[in-house]
Amino acid sequence: MPMQPTPSADTSRPEWPSLHVVLGERFSLDLSAAVAAHPFAVKTLKRMNVGLAARRAAVRTAIMPARPEKV
Repeated sequence: MPMQPTPSADTSRPEWPSLHVVLGERFSLDLSAAVAAHPFAVKTLKRMNVGLAARRAAVRTAIMPARPEKV
């Protein structure tokens, strides 16, 4: 009997701890949410054979378009 492929256990966004950066007195930016919302960054960070420079670039690419929120 051939083995059936098993579906991946977690297809949702990864659950990372929230990392808010305060920008002045009225704004903050959730860096974890910005990275988790960027599919390329998530895929890059999940791969084990990706170098440190590529990981940093993926995170930087995810953070650049993120919008600060009013506190």
